[in-house]
Amino acid sequence: MNEREPIEIDIKLDGKDVLKFLYKLFFGRSILMQIVAFFVFCLILPLLSLNVIIRLFSAQANTIAGFAYLPLFALAIFIFVIVFVILSSKKNAKKTHLIFTEGGINITSINVASQIKWENYRKIRETKTDFFMFSTTPNGSFPIPKRCFKNESQIQEFKDLVREKLGDKAELK
Repeated sequence: MNEREPIEIDIKLDGKDVLKFLYKLFFGRSILMQIVAFFVFCLILPLLSLNVIIRLFSAQANTIAGFAYLPLFALAIFIFVIVFVILSSKKNAKKTHLIFTEGGINITSINVASQIKWENYRKIRETKTDFFMFSTTPNGSFPIPKRCFKNESQIQEFKDLVREKLGDKAELK
């Protein structure tokens, strides 16, 4: 059996890449999680915030009104985390070199050098612009923007390798 040539790419993630990955990691394709997120961020938080504003300007202030600030506090923390992720990923963005082989993925950056076997990946999902790698090992989950591949041919080689190694765990187009 002929062994494939390794596929080598360099990735440098920006804040948008990191946010897309975090969204996929936490919400994935679960319609239920997306509905819950919609209700919390689009309906419940604005209604509770409106309640806070009304209570601030009403003559009957009470101590329970203080609990109405909790959703605003949670929203402020959420926004802070998003801004922090974007700013820190821009500041700390370093090039990472990936080599995809028959045995797994070799990851090399300024801070880390490791090899993760294909068996350690529980899922790889393809979107229009990215591949999302979900691993069972610490620091093994990460996004791979398609822009990092040299051309469509290299993307197809990568997809063929992933299909061969992961089978049904590969959600590819």
